[in-house]
Amino acid sequence: MNQFLEDLRQRSQKRASGRSRTSSVLASFLLIRDDVVQALEAGYAKKTIWEHMHEIGRAPYRYETFLRHAKKHIPNAPHGARQFMKGDAK
Repeated sequence: MNQFLEDLRQRSQKRASGRSRTSSVLASFLLIRDDVVQALEAGYAKKTIWEHMHEIGRAPYRYETFLRHAKKHIPNAPHGARQFMKGDAK
């Protein structure tokens, strides 16, 4: 087989396998989406939510990936960190 065609075949196989990783990351985000929405509505920062989800294994991807999916799949997400009020547990 022509070397160019062989290289092209290998490249397309790599790209196809990369898509399955992307799909699994998206699927794992969609599984936690409702919990993320609830935490955002409660006033928690996205970074705090991701850190906790990452530590417990529910968000096994980078923070930037989490933000990209949150922006796309939670369009009206509130912004900002939770402000502790007097009497809140610390």
